[in-house]
Amino acid sequence: MCNSFRLSPLNGELKIIDYEKLKLAHDLAEKLLYASDYDSVSLIVGVVKEYKEVEYSLVINCERKTSSFNIDYLIAKLQELTTSKAEPKYKLWQEVYFLSEGEIDESKVYEIDDSHTPYFYQLELCGAWWREDQLYSSKEELIDAQIEYWKSMKDQFVDKNEIVCEHESDGRFHGKTPIGHSSSSIPGSLPAGCKHVNKCKKCGEFY
Repeated sequence: MCNSFRLSPLNGELKIIDYEKLKLAHDLAEKLLYASDYDSVSLIVGVVKEYKEVEYSLVINCERKTSSFNIDYLIAKLQELTTSKAEPKYKLWQEVYFLSEGEIDESKVYEIDDSHTPYFYQLELCGAWWREDQLYSSKEELIDAQIEYWKSMKDQFVDKNEIVCEHESDGRFHGKTPIGHSSSSIPGSLPAGCKHVNKCKKCGEFY
């Protein structure tokens, strides 16, 4: 069952409690109890005399899981526990594949940490912990993921020189000489022997 305890006065002073938040915590504790296989879920509210502060505790199956002077922390913890999580992608002793120093390696799952997401897996081969998104169920899956990754990287670094510009003249008069280009805004004012060229106002290229 889910229990919550009201607070008693301390030295003649009644500590202020946000009973709306306490009710929310109680409702979340009941939800946790009915949605799990726990035998009991209890909320304990008391005063720590040394600090004269209200303490909120969550006890599951007679084991204290968390204690805090902040009821918002308790609510957040209950919300985390009552939020349904997806099952781990990999199971104990399942063969998984991963990249190690650029090479494909494989090992069996030795232990799973499901206390938070993403899940972490300890591998039998090296004892190190790996995030779920770093592991693959087959070599083919790993290779396909790497291909998609490098394709996306390539798209981000397209050579700008491969982009064809639709040139648009800047409206000036340009001439090409043996030592470079000469420009003028006045027709016929370019040096003799210049070959007339246009200059794109978008990319700056002569054409």
